[in-house]
Amino acid sequence: MIIRLSELYAKQAILNKRIKNEHNLFDDDLFLDQVLALLVEIGEASNSSRHFKYWSTNQKPKEDLREEFVDVLHFGLSLGLEIGYHLGLVKAHIGSDLTTHTLLLAERVIQLAQARDPKIPKSLLIERYENMMQYLLGLGIMYGFSEEEIIEGYKEKFAENMSRQATGY
Repeated sequence: MIIRLSELYAKQAILNKRIKNEHNLFDDDLFLDQVLALLVEIGEASNSSRHFKYWSTNQKPKEDLREEFVDVLHFGLSLGLEIGYHLGLVKAHIGSDLTTHTLLLAERVIQLAQARDPKIPKSLLIERYENMMQYLLGLGIMYGFSEEEIIEGYKEKFAENMSRQATGY
């Protein structure tokens, strides 16, 4: 499945600029903070999906799974903006099972962070970002969300995040 992201990058840029402006962060390098936030959000989405909780008799995903996945997407988009790159279309990579796919996504996030080294060509950083986004969007598809549900969920969370910034979140 191919997912269109251009509109989402534009919205994320608005939110990121607002956050940086309101918190006086324009001179700060937020890349590693965003990497860590993305890893945390991947964990929160996993917790809501419950796919790895073999010890539990309740395997039904929590109601907030889409919102948690959209948080993952927000930080994925932010990382692209932070490195000065965005994708118009992304072909989602669909894995064989959720646990393996989630771990491979986390690995790709860390590989992206490692490629931020100034000694490494920017082309490798871009390649790793593209690959990470393929796995990130694949995770949403594997959770059972359509492109429309992902985009609509993003727009809803974007509006909530803008409102939160207005109220001093």
